[in-house]
Amino acid sequence: MHIKNNIIIFFSVTAIFSALFVNFIVIKSFTMIDINFISNMKEIYFDNKDIDENLYKEISGLLNSGNSNAFKKLLEDVGNPVSQFYGFAGFMKSNKITAIEYLKSGIMESPKKVKIIINKTPLNTTLGYAILLLLNKNPDWLATQLNDEFIRLTDKIILNIYNKGELSSNPDYKNQLVSMIQNKYPSIASDIINDFVSTKNIFDMSINEKKDVSMLLKMIDDQSRTKIIVSLLKEKDESILLNTLNFINTDDNTTINKMLDDMIQTTSYSDSVKRLLLNKYALTNKGQSLPKLIKFMLQNDTNHSLILEAIQVFEKYGDDSYWAFLTRYLGGQYSVEINNRVLTAITNISWKSNPDNVYSTLIFTIRRSNFSTAILAINFYIKNNISSNQSIILTRLRELDNDDIKKTALKYIEQFNITSATDIIINLSKDGNSEIKNAAIKLAGKLNIPL
Repeated sequence: MHIKNNIIIFFSVTAIFSALFVNFIVIKSFTMIDINFISNMKEIYFDNKDIDENLYKEISGLLNSGNSNAFKKLLEDVGNPVSQFYGFAGFMKSNKITAIEYLKSGIMESPKKVKIIINKTPLNTTLGYAILLLLNKNPDWLATQLNDEFIRLTDKIILNIYNKGELSSNPDYKNQLVSMIQNKYPSIASDIINDFVSTKNIFDMSINEKKDVSMLLKMIDDQSRTKIIVSLLKEKDESILLNTLNFINTDDNTTINKMLDDMIQTTSYSDSVKRLLLNKYALTNKGQSLPKLIKFMLQNDTNHSLILEAIQVFEKYGDDSYWAFLTRYLGGQYSVEINNRVLTAITNISWKSNPDNVYSTLIFTIRRSNFSTAILAINFYIKNNISSNQSIILTRLRELDNDDIKKTALKYIEQFNITSATDIIINLSKDGNSEIKNAAIKLAGKLNIPL
């Protein structure tokens, strides 16, 4: 019996020590995950496409390890904001409760200087801004989405940061913070905007307060909305105007439409405001906006980006009655991009209702426009299987000035089996571009043209 008890004790002790040994190995391997590579990094990366593949594997391996000891050690490296960022990101993936403790300790307000890379673009900023950006943007490879519990447990922290006056000196941080509040903390947004509206007249607010209101407009009740939007649209500050215009939609009333109508006739705004203004004016007035937009375009006749934007509005809401006006933008004084855009708009709005207008536009374009727009016109014939005007088209195609027009020539000739274009095919069968040369030889065989 004594021997039996000793044997049982022996195996029990052996089992205990084996378990402890295995546990030690697991803990050791878990604790000893490599974090040294983070210490050598000089930038924070938000887009995994900007990172070397091997570095990406190392970072994602660390963040997905759930290794709290490693994350804590990175956060304790107070002299290295890059290490602290990735330590916080690790907790945002595996233990948000711990991440919240670091938010309470002020990591989102850290002034430590750091460089971040977003879409291959470097930005010199602070660790606090990088943490804020992480919470607001939530790149999948860096952090998991903010859940309801996280929002509930951090709303007072976020509101406290918002209420601190020193944020006014960092507009990028303030804008990012308000954006996050608007998108992820609706209760805070509602409290902020209601406090503004109930305690202050919009006319008595500071510029910074008006900026905040303009970013939180979607939280304003319908009763106050019109008055506040109209007031903000009278401001000269570009960010206020852009924020306010962005919130205007098709349901907005005639008072706001009247304000937009007055604004569209003003020339003093920046190009960014003008582009958004013309789109919102068209959105709320549809086809009725176009007569005013004609005047707007003539006032900005040398502004490339505005003309492009306006042409797209005409394409969306216009009809054939605007054909004559739009043809002016086929002129050589305008860019190739404008020529191409307006030709597309004309064919889209006039082809079904007045094909004769489209034909005359296409012929003018093929005869007189730049090669790019002429090719666009010829491709319209090909796409719609229109075999008319072949002599005019072949005359332009015979110029063969670049590879694009050469390829278009072969495509056009093959589409309509044009045997009278022998000279073009023979010329292209000797072309220096092997792709064009081989296509021409193949087409010659198809049309029984001897080379």
